[in-house]
Amino acid sequence: MREITLDKVIEIDGKMLPINTQGKGMGCYVEVLKVIDEQLMAMLSYHNKVLMVRVDIHMSPDFIASNNSVMTFYTSKMRKWAQQNYDAKRLGFVWVRELCTSKKVHYHVIIMFDGNKLQDHREITAKSVQIAENFSDKGYDYVPNNLKDCFHMIHRGNKLEYNTAFRHASYLAKERTKDKKHLSAKGKNYSASEIQPNIKRDKKELFTADDKVITEFNDRPTRKPKKSKTNKYSDILE
Repeated sequence: MREITLDKVIEIDGKMLPINTQGKGMGCYVEVLKVIDEQLMAMLSYHNKVLMVRVDIHMSPDFIASNNSVMTFYTSKMRKWAQQNYDAKRLGFVWVRELCTSKKVHYHVIIMFDGNKLQDHREITAKSVQIAENFSDKGYDYVPNNLKDCFHMIHRGNKLEYNTAFRHASYLAKERTKDKKHLSAKGKNYSASEIQPNIKRDKKELFTADDKVITEFNDRPTRKPKKSKTNKYSDILE
């Protein structure tokens, strides 16, 4: 992750996208911004709406793993849960590893889910909380269950919703606090799902040429979560 941008808007694949550089000369890694856009666009090529949820995973004070096997474990659990509980065909994600001022490792994650299968972000948060609680032996400490404005529902073709969600997700790309201390030589500060775009859908169906130049965004997501119809927050562990 070398290339850094200090701009407030970045062009990716012909789209002008707002990013959160926090207005203090704090840059964002372009590589991470591109992979967020890549995976979100891929999800929208299959689903007419995508639920995007941010999850923070805090590790225990003595966690000093030189690799990110805990995130491989986490995403594997989330995939299995999504498939068995919602018949989800795919689960998009991007995560980054950071080191806070207290020297504790934590991960920021965005989960991308078929919005026709699930509309309530709290189910994703609750499942993440459960994984951390039940597998603390792996180094998980806790997952906050009350992150403010942590979700977005993005409809295919709605550039305002896309911009708002992308700008929020760009927080993961910030240069500041990335963990460069504990990783091995081959260790990575970020990773993502590898969903390939739906070849049966033309990119022009996702956004028109006029849409691509729109840079406006909302400060906060406008969609409120629906009341959950089930209590199946923690049915699947294995």
